[in-house]
Amino acid sequence: MTAIVQSSGSAEQKACGTPSTLEAWGKASRNAPSQTYPLTHPLAHHCADVAAVFMHLCTNSVIANRLEHAAGRALSEIDIQRLAVIAFLHDLGKLNTGFQSKIWPASSQNIRPAGHVKEGLDALHRDFRRSNIPEHLKIDAIYTWGEEDKISDYLCASISHHGTPAGWGTADGGKSLPPWLAVQGYDPESAAKQMGEALSQWFSPAFDVENAAPLPQSQRFIRLFAGIVSLADWIGSAQAYFPYSTAYDASYITEAKKRAALALEAFGFTNKAQNARASSPAQFCDLTGYSHPNSAQAAIDTLSPEHRLVILEAETGSGKTEAALLRFVRLWEAGKVESLFFAVPTRSAAVQLHKRVQTLATNFFKDHAPQVILAVPGYFRAGDATGQALPGYRVLWDDEKNSSPDHIARRWAAENSKRYLAAQIAVGTIDQAMLAALPVKHSQLRSASLAKSLLVIDEVHASDRYMTEIQKELLDLHCGVGGHAMLMSATLGERARRHWLDQPEKPLQEAIDAPYPAIWTGDGGHISPQSGPNSHPQKQISLSLQATKTATDCLDAAITAAEKGGKVLIIRNTVALAVETMKALESRLQDPSVLLSLNGIPTLHHGRFAPSDRILLDKAVEQAMGKERPAGGKILVGTQTLEQSLDIDADFLMTDLCPMDVLLQRLGRLYRHANRTSRPLDGPQCLVLEPQDGLASCVSGTKPSMTNGLGAFEKDGSLAGIYTDLVTILATRQLIKSYPIWNIPKMNRFLVEQATHPQAHEALLDALDDNESWRHYNNTMFGTLSAQAQHARLLRTDTDTPYHKINYPDDEAIRTRLGGEGITLVFDDPPQGPFGKNIRQLILPEHWSQGLDPMASPLITNTGCNECLHFTFSGQKFRYGRYGLEKDITE
Repeated sequence: MTAIVQSSGSAEQKACGTPSTLEAWGKASRNAPSQTYPLTHPLAHHCADVAAVFMHLCTNSVIANRLEHAAGRALSEIDIQRLAVIAFLHDLGKLNTGFQSKIWPASSQNIRPAGHVKEGLDALHRDFRRSNIPEHLKIDAIYTWGEEDKISDYLCASISHHGTPAGWGTADGGKSLPPWLAVQGYDPESAAKQMGEALSQWFSPAFDVENAAPLPQSQRFIRLFAGIVSLADWIGSAQAYFPYSTAYDASYITEAKKRAALALEAFGFTNKAQNARASSPAQFCDLTGYSHPNSAQAAIDTLSPEHRLVILEAETGSGKTEAALLRFVRLWEAGKVESLFFAVPTRSAAVQLHKRVQTLATNFFKDHAPQVILAVPGYFRAGDATGQALPGYRVLWDDEKNSSPDHIARRWAAENSKRYLAAQIAVGTIDQAMLAALPVKHSQLRSASLAKSLLVIDEVHASDRYMTEIQKELLDLHCGVGGHAMLMSATLGERARRHWLDQPEKPLQEAIDAPYPAIWTGDGGHISPQSGPNSHPQKQISLSLQATKTATDCLDAAITAAEKGGKVLIIRNTVALAVETMKALESRLQDPSVLLSLNGIPTLHHGRFAPSDRILLDKAVEQAMGKERPAGGKILVGTQTLEQSLDIDADFLMTDLCPMDVLLQRLGRLYRHANRTSRPLDGPQCLVLEPQDGLASCVSGTKPSMTNGLGAFEKDGSLAGIYTDLVTILATRQLIKSYPIWNIPKMNRFLVEQATHPQAHEALLDALDDNESWRHYNNTMFGTLSAQAQHARLLRTDTDTPYHKINYPDDEAIRTRLGGEGITLVFDDPPQGPFGKNIRQLILPEHWSQGLDPMASPLITNTGCNECLHFTFSGQKFRYGRYGLEKDITE
């Protein structure tokens, strides 16, 4: 037996503050770095904290509903007690001597340190029965609660609460006995006996009742259980609500339950004030500020809360966001959901939407409104407050001095990206939700947190094939445990819609005849909204094509429209084209004030601006072309960043040719506010720019090419690019040529189906002269997309595999989006940017990041001209100015 201290209480022991007989600790912290022996919380107490939180969560009406849906039956009090016992055992591995020794004085560190996950599995392994630890922890009794393999799944799920399933295959069959050996002052068997006695006393119904039904056998249920245990461990580890105890207390479970209730209230999982509100349904006008709902919103309001999946197709600018919030309110009032996650395609869209959702939440919940979380890594925003990351995983909020501890606690979910989905209301990128459906660490925590929410996926058409497959898996998992989801799009074709609804393909004409706008439900039904007082009006858009080779070829129409007082929006498919267009305009315009400016500096809008400047740019765009736009001509140049979320009301649109769904999205920026009394131009107009050499140049020759963001290039044996579906793009061009006037939204269904439906594609290909080249390109692209879909399907969660046999890929590169991620540059001493704001971060494009050292630091070389910041990074030169981030090619 190895001695760690003398039981007589030596001078060394007294000096280091170590007791002669050690209790097993579960949590520890040092108030000061010099403190030799940290403050600890008994392991049995911490396990009780987590079990108490778990029981409170499981008796929450919404989470209880999800558990029962996954189980396929109602849960009894005995079920909850037994599940709580298994949750209590989540940290049983901490009993081992190697783990306990981590906080002992240096003189005792001849003991090999150990973890507690693998060690916990070792302790339960049958070959470990040379020890009495399993007997003390009632493991044999627990194995009578169901089939042996299923109970193994439950125990593995609980012990794997740190986020990665750790099945029996990771344990070594009981060979890791040294970490479990007793030493003088600590005996893991004695500590286990104390925990076992606590189990018998605190959860006696779990052991006293005979012939109870076996625990649920569904793997969906076990995975949901795993996520709830992880969530309970996060909450039960919050020292502010579970202060550390000085010694083991046999009656502690009563205290743990009180603390669990307080913590869940503080973190927003329960809200007595919200639940005590008047029971009458919220009125649309009070929620949104509009007197009446439009036809789509009114139709959403008629839907039964029993529908778990809803798809809303409606014109851009028709109030889909308000419709989604209305759906959330009705489900919340019906007790079907208690939270909301609003997922959008991009970070900038999330930032823009955050304030809007906060306003709607405040309108509904009044004084008890939750602080809406911005679920974007790197941003710390809750309601109107912003935070800054501090060491030790803390966040300093800008209003902390003037806010109560409970008010700050409500932002718990905002302080760590793993907790985003646990917020009552959050707005973030779709990536955060997709992580719940991928085999990555903490996916089951995310999935369980999301289960209580209405999941809204906006602009669902914007995802590529890989992302779509992952999102479909996410929906299957979410709705499979009884969750609710709502998908929204202005341009969802039949081909995409049948994928989400698991329906067979419909013929082209039948697809064209489908209603628009429309609401589709997961059971195959649909509603065609009727015209109402606030229905989105029709607008006739004049479209024309112009072949261009350089940016200067296409400026006359835009300048003329601005001279007439029109608001002109120019959207190019690439940043390079946008910058080239901006520079060409500056050389042509006599009055540069007609261009978008920020702090008096002419600029444009794209994704290569610093996050801090993007916020300023977004505001400048909406001030210049939003609902309250001033009179006078204005030209705004940008890229795809202008398509979503920003409130842009333009009179004239100049855009590169693009797929139909994208083009309709861009057209939604024309005449967005139809109630404007006067317009400087004679109706909304759109000039579509096509490559001078035509689309055939992208498919002819020995290999494909890309022009103006259209087409593809070969990368790693497959095709890559921005807009790679050239057949859809060609169909879009043909529709522009054939129909110079588009009635929107009346023609939306026709346009989308004629551009995307497989039968329409076949007819178009058959009519082409260069049919062979086009079919070869199309087949190659089909192979690429099929490979992307297969890649996504291989990552799907296999809900049939027993939990104790799950093996997550040992691959940190599993992503929510295919393609690499650009390097984030961080300036330790943030320099001033071109618009007067200090620049802390810049994000390199992925193709600029190849071969660079991500651990390098950017080095400012000089400020160059007054409006440019010049710096080097990993040997490469860059500059950042009013055109955004560029490669510095100056010598």
